[in-house]
Amino acid sequence: MAYAAQAVTTLAVAAGIAWLWRSAQPFAVKAAALCIGAIIGTPFSLDYDMMVLAPAIALLAVNGIEQGFAPYEKSLLAALWLVPLVARGVAGAALVPIGFIVMLPCSPGCSPCALHPHAQFGRLG
Repeated sequence: MAYAAQAVTTLAVAAGIAWLWRSAQPFAVKAAALCIGAIIGTPFSLDYDMMVLAPAIALLAVNGIEQGFAPYEKSLLAALWLVPLVARGVAGAALVPIGFIVMLPCSPGCSPCALHPHAQFGRLG
Protein backbone atom coordinates (compact mmCIF):
# COMPACT_ATOMS: atom_id res chain seq x y z
CA MET A 1 0.00 0.00 0.00
CA ALA A 2 2.84 2.41 0.82
CA TYR A 3 4.48 1.73 -2.54
CA ALA A 4 1.21 2.54 -4.31
CA ALA A 5 0.84 5.80 -2.38
CA GLN A 6 4.44 6.75 -3.20
CA ALA A 7 3.91 5.91 -6.87
CA VAL A 8 0.77 8.05 -7.04
CA THR A 9 2.54 10.93 -5.31
CA THR A 10 5.58 10.69 -7.57
CA LEU A 11 3.46 10.55 -10.74
CA ALA A 12 1.35 13.50 -9.59
CA VAL A 13 4.45 15.56 -8.84
CA ALA A 14 6.05 14.61 -12.18
CA ALA A 15 2.88 15.52 -14.09
CA GLY A 16 2.61 18.81 -12.20
CA ILE A 17 6.22 19.71 -12.91
CA ALA A 18 5.82 18.85 -16.61
CA TRP A 19 2.71 21.04 -16.74
CA LEU A 20 4.44 23.85 -14.88
CA TRP A 21 7.48 23.82 -17.18
CA ARG A 22 5.16 24.18 -20.19
CA SER A 23 3.44 27.17 -18.60
CA ALA A 24 4.36 30.84 -18.72
CA GLN A 25 5.51 30.86 -15.09
CA PRO A 26 8.87 32.51 -14.37
CA PHE A 27 11.95 30.30 -14.49
CA ALA A 28 12.50 30.73 -10.76
CA VAL A 29 9.12 29.18 -9.95
CA LYS A 30 9.74 26.30 -12.35
CA ALA A 31 13.20 25.58 -10.96
CA ALA A 32 12.01 25.80 -7.35
CA ALA A 33 9.17 23.38 -8.07
CA LEU A 34 11.65 20.98 -9.64
CA CYS A 35 13.86 21.09 -6.51
CA ILE A 36 10.91 20.50 -4.20
CA GLY A 37 9.43 17.84 -6.46
CA ALA A 38 12.73 15.95 -6.47
CA ILE A 39 12.50 15.58 -2.71
CA ILE A 40 8.79 14.73 -2.61
CA GLY A 41 9.20 12.20 -5.42
CA THR A 42 11.57 10.00 -3.43
CA PRO A 43 10.38 7.53 -0.81
CA PHE A 44 13.05 8.71 1.62
CA SER A 45 13.44 12.38 2.44
CA LEU A 46 15.48 12.91 5.56
CA ASP A 47 16.68 16.19 6.97
CA TYR A 48 20.04 16.02 5.20
CA ASP A 49 18.25 15.40 1.87
CA MET A 50 16.39 18.67 2.33
CA MET A 51 19.45 20.73 1.44
CA VAL A 52 17.86 20.89 -2.01
CA LEU A 53 15.32 23.27 -0.47
CA ALA A 54 17.98 26.01 -0.22
CA PRO A 55 18.02 26.86 -3.95
CA ALA A 56 14.22 26.54 -4.06
CA ILE A 57 13.83 29.02 -1.19
CA ALA A 58 16.30 31.43 -2.80
CA LEU A 59 14.59 31.23 -6.18
CA LEU A 60 11.14 31.74 -4.69
CA ALA A 61 12.37 34.66 -2.58
CA VAL A 62 13.88 36.40 -5.61
CA ASN A 63 10.70 35.76 -7.59
CA GLY A 64 8.59 37.12 -4.73
CA ILE A 65 10.70 40.26 -4.50
CA GLU A 66 10.42 40.83 -8.25
CA GLN A 67 6.74 39.89 -8.74
CA GLY A 68 5.30 40.42 -5.28
CA PHE A 69 4.47 37.85 -2.63
CA ALA A 70 1.09 36.18 -2.21
CA PRO A 71 -0.25 36.65 1.35
CA TYR A 72 1.00 33.24 2.55
CA GLU A 73 4.26 32.94 0.60
CA LYS A 74 6.59 34.49 3.17
CA SER A 75 5.25 32.16 5.87
CA LEU A 76 5.61 29.17 3.55
CA LEU A 77 9.21 30.12 2.74
CA ALA A 78 9.97 30.46 6.46
CA ALA A 79 8.46 27.01 7.09
CA LEU A 80 10.52 25.53 4.25
CA TRP A 81 13.64 27.07 5.75
CA LEU A 82 12.89 25.73 9.24
CA VAL A 83 11.73 22.23 8.35
CA PRO A 84 15.21 20.66 7.92
CA LEU A 85 16.13 21.90 11.40
CA VAL A 86 13.19 20.24 13.16
CA ALA A 87 12.18 17.40 10.82
CA ARG A 88 14.20 14.64 12.47
CA GLY A 89 13.23 15.58 16.03
CA VAL A 90 9.52 15.84 15.28
CA ALA A 91 9.52 12.68 13.18
CA GLY A 92 11.26 10.78 15.95
CA ALA A 93 8.98 12.05 18.71
CA ALA A 94 5.62 12.15 16.96
CA LEU A 95 6.21 9.75 14.04
CA VAL A 96 4.94 12.45 11.69
CA PRO A 97 6.97 13.33 8.58
CA ILE A 98 6.65 17.11 8.78
CA GLY A 99 9.08 17.64 5.91
CA PHE A 100 6.62 16.09 3.50
CA ILE A 101 3.71 17.97 5.05
CA VAL A 102 5.44 21.34 4.71
CA MET A 103 6.72 20.68 1.18
CA LEU A 104 3.41 19.39 -0.17
CA PRO A 105 1.73 22.81 -0.58
CA CYS A 106 4.67 23.80 -2.79
CA SER A 107 4.33 20.71 -4.93
CA PRO A 108 2.94 21.28 -8.41
CA GLY A 109 1.39 17.80 -8.22
CA CYS A 110 -0.65 18.92 -5.24
CA SER A 111 -1.52 22.41 -6.45
CA PRO A 112 0.06 23.81 -9.62
CA CYS A 113 -0.86 27.36 -8.60
CA ALA A 114 0.37 27.02 -5.00
CA LEU A 115 3.64 28.85 -5.58
CA HIS A 116 2.22 31.93 -7.25
CA PRO A 117 -1.57 31.91 -7.67
CA HIS A 118 -1.89 35.43 -9.04
CA ALA A 119 0.46 34.81 -11.98
CA GLN A 120 -0.89 34.02 -15.41
CA PHE A 121 -0.38 30.54 -16.83
CA GLY A 122 0.37 29.99 -20.49
CA ARG A 123 -1.47 27.73 -22.87
CA LEU A 124 -0.33 24.13 -23.01
CA GLY A 125 -1.06 23.66 -26.68
